[in-house]
Amino acid sequence: MIRILLICIGLLFVNCKSSQKYGNELEYAFSINSEKELLEFLEKWHKNYSPITEIDKSNLSEIVKQAYIVFEKFYNPQDSTIGENFERQKLLYRANGYIVIQNTIDIIITNKDKFDNINEMDLLKEINEEIEIEDFRPNISINTFKKLYFTDDYKILFKKYLLSNDEENGYIELNLKQKELVFEKVKFLNNELRIFPSHWLKYWYIIDHPSVSRIYFNKDITDAMVCYNILYQSCEAFYKRINSDWTFIKSEITFTE
Repeated sequence: MIRILLICIGLLFVNCKSSQKYGNELEYAFSINSEKELLEFLEKWHKNYSPITEIDKSNLSEIVKQAYIVFEKFYNPQDSTIGENFERQKLLYRANGYIVIQNTIDIIITNKDKFDNINEMDLLKEINEEIEIEDFRPNISINTFKKLYFTDDYKILFKKYLLSNDEENGYIELNLKQKELVFEKVKFLNNELRIFPSHWLKYWYIIDHPSVSRIYFNKDITDAMVCYNILYQSCEAFYKRINSDWTFIKSEITFTE
C-alpha cells in the first residue's frame, strides 16, 4: 500500500513538473504573440504521447479492446454529420492541423440482450460492470491531423493557463481584467486549435468534439451505444457487431442546452 502511494505521489510530481515546463513555454509563446513558438509547443505535445499500438491493444481485456474499436470507428471531428448536422456543428471542423483527444473514458457492461428502442436512462437500470480507462490513447485514422492526448499533465497546464476555469475542476469567478486576458489566450490558441466556451463562460471545451462520456455494451458485446456531446448537444450513437465488425446504425440528439 505504501509503495503504491509513493508511486502515485511520484507520478503526480512528474506531471506537475512537466506541466510547469511546458506551461512556461506556452505562456512565453503567448506573451510574445509568436505562432512559431505555439507550433513548437504543440509539436512537443504531439511527440510526448503516442496512440496505443496494435500489439498493446491485443493484450487488453476483450471489453476494453472493443471499446477502443468502437471509439475509433465513431470518432471523426471532420464529419459534420455526427448527430443531426446542426449549423453550429460546422464551427468545430477543419481540414487539418492538431486535434486534442480525450484521455479517459467510461465503459459500462449491461445486462441487456439487445439495444433496440432504448436510451441511456433505460441502460442505467441494467448496469452489470463499470470500467474507467484512465490512459485512453485511441489511434484515430485521420492522417491530416496530428494527435494531442489531453493527459493529466496537460489538464494541469491548461487549468493554470486559463486561470483555473476548466470543465473538470469547476468554476472560479474572474474579474473583468482576468476574463479579457483569458479570452486573449484562447484567441491565441485558436490559431491552431478549436477551443470553445461553455454556456455562461464557466469553463472551456479543450478537447475536440465529439466528446464521449461513456460507451455501453450489451451482455454479449454485440450492441454498443456511444454517449457523446457536440458543444451544447447531448447525443447517442448506436452500433451493432456484425461479422466481427462494428456497424453504425443510427445517432440522435437527446438534449440541447
